[in-house]
Amino acid sequence: MSATSPTYFFPQDPLLVKLLDAAKAVPESRVIIHDLYGLQKTYPELLGDILHTRKQLQALLPSTCFNEKGLLRDEFLYQAACTKTGYEFAVAFFAVRALGGAYVPLDASVALARRADTLAKANAVCILADQGSVADVENTIDHVRQSSGRSLSVLPISFNQSGVLPDNVEIVKNTELDSNGPGFVVFTSGTTGYSKGVVLRRYCFAAGPLEKGDSAVVNYNASHWLGGTKNIIDGLLTCKTVFAINTPASSADVLDKFKNYHITHFVFNPALLRGIKQLLLGESGELTKEKKEEATKYFGGITYFLSIGGLVDQDTVDFWTEVLGCPFQNRYGSTELGGLPTLGISNLKGSVGKIAPGVEVKLSEGTHGQLFIKSPDRFLCYLGDEEKTKAAFDEHGFYKTGDIAELQHDELIFHGRERDDYVVHDESTISAVEVERALMALGYFEEATVVALPVSESVQLCGAVVRPKPAHRAEVNIGRVRSDLEGRLDETKRPVALRILGQHEELPMTATGKPVKRQVIEDFFYDDLHLFRTNRNWEWCRRRLLTAEEEGRRPGFGGAANGSSPNGVSIITLDHREAAAARRRRKSTMHSLLNLAVLVAAAVLFYTWRQWRRQPTPIEDKLLPETGIESLKGLCMSHELRTDFLKLVRDDGAGSWPPRARHHDWPAALSAFSTVYKEVAPHLATAEPSLDDDFNIKRCAEFRARMRASLEQHVDADATARCLEAILRGDYSELSRDSFNGFYSCVACLRHAYRWATNPVVRVAQNEKFLAFPPELDLAWSFIQKHLDITSPSGNIVANIICNFDAQGKLAYRVNEGMSDAVLQTELAWCRLFTDSETLATPMYCSIIQAMMSYGQGDKKAALAYTEAVFEHLRKLILYLYDNMNDPNVSRAIWVRHVSGIHSWGLTSDSEHGPIEYGGLSGSQTLIFLSVDAFLGIASYHSDEEIKMHISKNMRNVFAAMQRHCFRPSLAKSGSVEDLAIVEVMDRIVKQMRTFRGVHKVRAVRFLSAPAPERVPMTAALSVLDDKETDEKQQPKEEDAYASIDGLLTKRLNQTV
Repeated sequence: MSATSPTYFFPQDPLLVKLLDAAKAVPESRVIIHDLYGLQKTYPELLGDILHTRKQLQALLPSTCFNEKGLLRDEFLYQAACTKTGYEFAVAFFAVRALGGAYVPLDASVALARRADTLAKANAVCILADQGSVADVENTIDHVRQSSGRSLSVLPISFNQSGVLPDNVEIVKNTELDSNGPGFVVFTSGTTGYSKGVVLRRYCFAAGPLEKGDSAVVNYNASHWLGGTKNIIDGLLTCKTVFAINTPASSADVLDKFKNYHITHFVFNPALLRGIKQLLLGESGELTKEKKEEATKYFGGITYFLSIGGLVDQDTVDFWTEVLGCPFQNRYGSTELGGLPTLGISNLKGSVGKIAPGVEVKLSEGTHGQLFIKSPDRFLCYLGDEEKTKAAFDEHGFYKTGDIAELQHDELIFHGRERDDYVVHDESTISAVEVERALMALGYFEEATVVALPVSESVQLCGAVVRPKPAHRAEVNIGRVRSDLEGRLDETKRPVALRILGQHEELPMTATGKPVKRQVIEDFFYDDLHLFRTNRNWEWCRRRLLTAEEEGRRPGFGGAANGSSPNGVSIITLDHREAAAARRRRKSTMHSLLNLAVLVAAAVLFYTWRQWRRQPTPIEDKLLPETGIESLKGLCMSHELRTDFLKLVRDDGAGSWPPRARHHDWPAALSAFSTVYKEVAPHLATAEPSLDDDFNIKRCAEFRARMRASLEQHVDADATARCLEAILRGDYSELSRDSFNGFYSCVACLRHAYRWATNPVVRVAQNEKFLAFPPELDLAWSFIQKHLDITSPSGNIVANIICNFDAQGKLAYRVNEGMSDAVLQTELAWCRLFTDSETLATPMYCSIIQAMMSYGQGDKKAALAYTEAVFEHLRKLILYLYDNMNDPNVSRAIWVRHVSGIHSWGLTSDSEHGPIEYGGLSGSQTLIFLSVDAFLGIASYHSDEEIKMHISKNMRNVFAAMQRHCFRPSLAKSGSVEDLAIVEVMDRIVKQMRTFRGVHKVRAVRFLSAPAPERVPMTAALSVLDDKETDEKQQPKEEDAYASIDGLLTKRLNQTV
């Protein structure tokens, strides 16, 4: 940065002009942004990285993307980036603007299909990626390539270039960009459906004055939301030091910044207000003089008190007003409006401020009704969606907010969203916001959210989720709440379902802290709606409630004395005798009782998990020991656990875990099997299976004939035998271990394709109990069985799924070749669950082994540390499964028909013990649950004979060694401090597993029960479930059909102690 430094140029973009002004206004050595990755950067460093990234992007894009001035043409204006860090987000944002472009953020947390949709709408040809997002971007690019055939490039965002002084950067004349043109895209919060890409104007954030002194702002929002973009970009444009912390941020994360830095700008939300307040007050909950002085010291830089996102209880408002010394302000905001159209302080109840200058407001009924706003900052369009853009405005250019409000003088009184904040009953409506305000006014709630619970098309019920203040928690129930609301709300407006939040439970929130009400209903009321729907005569139910209240009784769940369902929802419903009479009148007594039983079980398990899932991470991070395969290899000791596991990795895993598989460059004799699969795979799947048995019999026969002919044509049995005999001798010179794994998968998938002969599976194939396989497949499989020492004629998780992936993460042997993108995506997503799970579980396996070895050597301190590591690795694994083993990642409707069935088996084969019916794939075939059960000393899920069916000898040896070295029983005999500490961690692991197995039990039956009229109920592991053919016209009930799987999972849950 000497006097001879080169001169660089920016186009005349209003934000780039402002950025240079800001950079010149502060010392060049001042750190202007602190990043969550530990980056601390100055303005010159920021400019250096912007210029370098721009140069790299300009070189990567085709020359046809640019006009004669070197700026992006309109059709290539939008450039996409995926970032997790605040600094690299800012670099990418300004680098795109420095090419005259509009920045488009990608949210790595959404499904691949939605990311691909954003890229398609942006007409992107590359993706900028920060250092933490490369893997996410590569997955996205792979998905785009597979789904649309488009190729995208990756460009790493620069973060370590030399600095460039702002005086060495000039604005080029005659490059003025339209300030009203597209500047960047942010996404809506998703309260009314999938997030939409909102295109905001180029001048957005250009108006703020430069701050003087050491101003600072904390960003706790993701950068693809407007709040996250504003905090970072506006902060850098106005000389505020930006502290970009991890998102989503906890109250402790935010408070830490206020404790350690002088923060001057911050916008709260209700959850942060409550959470930080609790941290400041501690267990006593009292604002003493000392605590007030401490809080005032931390927040002394804040000169205004602004919160967005929902209602705040008066006690919390009073606390912060006293601490900050500022009056409370609430604002109306919308992503589409590009900012806040209201301002000022008000004492009017429900006011969200006065209408800002230049903003026009109109209401459908004059002074009240549907809210329409015209703001000069309003958005230009929804990215790539002209139809939705047109629908968002009325004929006069007013934005349809979808909210209900009224005007009192020049102040806006907010009444809620038309879609989510009204409860509809026949032709009358109840304002959820009105009910929320009444609940908060009672004085004993910290938080209240009211939702419309759908009972039928014309009837909704008023439900409330509340968080009582600690001192009032024990006394809150629906009877008291309804009674206390008398005089505040009409009887018809009072909640009829009440869910009390646990201490660590949180509502699902948008980026701005608003509850996502459709998710609130699913998370906290979903199963209880079945009860309401079995009692359709709502007016009769309401009369029963009034009678109960008049008699001083507490209405409850099915007449239960405690007035609540097992998931904590207090409900108004029928008592036992009257409910039974009503059910008899509807001729469905048994069905309703079964629904009730399922409801109770599901609710308990689901909300137990929810409470566990949302427990905050302890503030004190435990330093976990390093574990992994390389750590095990580096140990200078001999132990059967270590030896057996490393042998499994070497032999079964081809030197890696999860196992590696090669699907090319095999010996010619074995490559023939891959050729056969490629020939027959396009004929296996069909989009919509026939329900005609005769047609299906013919279709299956034709497919099998095709495969037999292909095998006869391509496979040389003698040459195949010679190749595989070498493997039995331990000779891998011609066929490497990873190539064997690929061949193993190929033969398994061929056998399953031949077994079912069509996908989705059909009833006529299910009815087969004996089936002769082509000799080529039996020959190859017999060698595989001998090598792995397994007995089942069917495939398994390792063969069909884990070894089915190639080095690029693609499936080598799809079972849905030629099907729609949605089907292919579901197949791939489900298969990736197993490979990703094994990847996450590998350090857990190593931790289990080292915990057992340490305890056996008497090093209980090390054993405790490794047991803690087991807990943490298992927690990450379970969270991954919960987040990904559901819709939309794995479509339930597609999975049950196009994915799960073909991996089952259901054939009987002879054995030395007589005929045995074999099942197919099961998650219990992985080392994950074998190892955890062995670590906890829980009896095996399978018998010894069953384990040998599908699980290789090497994996069985690891499992058996873990069983032998289980030290949990020894802990109970000792009272030492070290052993008691290990017991506590073990108990937490048991709790995790019980929660997982309980929720999995409910989810499994729900997933399996998706409609599949072409076949009878089945699972991959157990195949056909209780196929009773006494009356073909009578379909088995779901609860009967899946009783066996439910029973097995219940048994396993009960054994997990």
